[in-house]
Amino acid sequence: MGLLRSGKDASYFCNLAAEVTNLFGAKGILYRYHGKEDDNLSGKDPIWDEPTTTAFFEPYPLPIQWYDYRSNTTAVEHGRDEDVDASAFLTLVHMIAAGVPIDPSKEYVAAGDVLAIHTDCGSERVDYDIIQYLRQGWIDNSDNFVGYALELKRRDKYVPQRKTL
Repeated sequence: MGLLRSGKDASYFCNLAAEVTNLFGAKGILYRYHGKEDDNLSGKDPIWDEPTTTAFFEPYPLPIQWYDYRSNTTAVEHGRDEDVDASAFLTLVHMIAAGVPIDPSKEYVAAGDVLAIHTDCGSERVDYDIIQYLRQGWIDNSDNFVGYALELKRRDKYVPQRKTL
């Protein structure tokens, strides 16, 4: 049975995960869902001509470890549709430093949030919906962990940018 580690040991493992992400990760932005904005007067409902409420996402810049990219292309009547599945890892240390808030379920990420990943040159940005998340990097038998493993999806029909624009 392993040793219970906390305090300095836990912070050492968290900093180690953050250093690996800094060295080998990509730049990204986590768009965290924050509920509905108040009446959006610029966006009127086209049928009823009333102000609409829109979802509000707060951006948080973070380094991201991005891996396991799979693309599925299907032919449709007018061209093709592409679905992309990917995986990423966010460290707890970076989320705390960026000021990402904890939601009522005591998590820093949630299904439905959006993750934007920038390419190496920084000129291209690819947005993904977060489909699932899992705490990862448990430190021995303690309840300390170093980050979140994310299951990501990008679909041509329902692009994630629609939420954050």
